[in-house]
Amino acid sequence: MLPVGGLALQDISAEEVRQILERSAQDITPTDGTSYAVSVGWDKWTGYGQLNAKAAVDMVSAMTIPPEADMTAPDWYALVDGMVPVPFYANARWASTFGYTLEFAAGVEPTSFTPLASASGLAANPALSSADLASNFSATWDTTSLAPFPFP
Repeated sequence: MLPVGGLALQDISAEEVRQILERSAQDITPTDGTSYAVSVGWDKWTGYGQLNAKAAVDMVSAMTIPPEADMTAPDWYALVDGMVPVPFYANARWASTFGYTLEFAAGVEPTSFTPLASASGLAANPALSSADLASNFSATWDTTSLAPFPFP
């Protein structure tokens, strides 16, 4: 676990900042009167919602910094076929242990996801950050049973 005294919070990674901004955003929902076809939660029109700077700053403490996750392959909108390696990064540098669930779904706004890999009770590595551009985990995605679908 990273130290939390003094200026230790200067060590927050870009991925941790992104997670904080997403988690603290104020969702824009259909009841907000927008003319866009928004939905509750993430949607293609407003993403995670409106930035809430105060909520984001309030989240910055050693007990509330979220874990990091980053999938390094395959690329967005890449055509895949067969057994596809999926290297990814997952860590919770401000905790002693963490878990992850890697899922996939088709489309821009999927309504259901299929688990690909998961683990729990993993030891966190405070020395490793998403800034290192390292993949500390890998899964194999069997795409042979998936029907092809068009991309927009």
